[in-house]
Amino acid sequence: MGKARPKGRTRRKLFGVRAVELGYATEEQVLEALKFQYNAKILLRRHLFLGEILLLQGTITAPQLARLLKETGEMHEEPEDSHRHRFFGDVAVELGFVTAKQVFDALVVQWDESQRGERHRLVGEILFERGHLTREEVELVVARLVAGEPAESR
Repeated sequence: MGKARPKGRTRRKLFGVRAVELGYATEEQVLEALKFQYNAKILLRRHLFLGEILLLQGTITAPQLARLLKETGEMHEEPEDSHRHRFFGDVAVELGFVTAKQVFDALVVQWDESQRGERHRLVGEILFERGHLTREEVELVVARLVAGEPAESR
């Protein structure tokens, strides 16, 4: 049996889940949009909302976006939600793109920046900025994360 929900609170569904349920998008379209979102955050340093991406890609219409926003409220997927606790750095190491030390150093940079109140950056963004990953490697790691595929060493 599932966990009982607290009385008076209903859990809203995530944006992408609801878009699929309503037939506005396929699971594949949502996954592709999540990959695009993650890549934009790492490579372009720009956060795009899932609904924004689906609208720009022509997957959903403006009225559909409005309905989804009304139904889901603040419940929007982030790329990190799709990989079920597998981390970018772990997959990048498993694929042989970076070393564990490089990931650790990126985590230290991330933590230091956070302590200084700076913008939270993803580990992949830091590794890419430092030249440890190519654009293609970032895209492959993101694809593996979003698809939930096991990493195979190259």
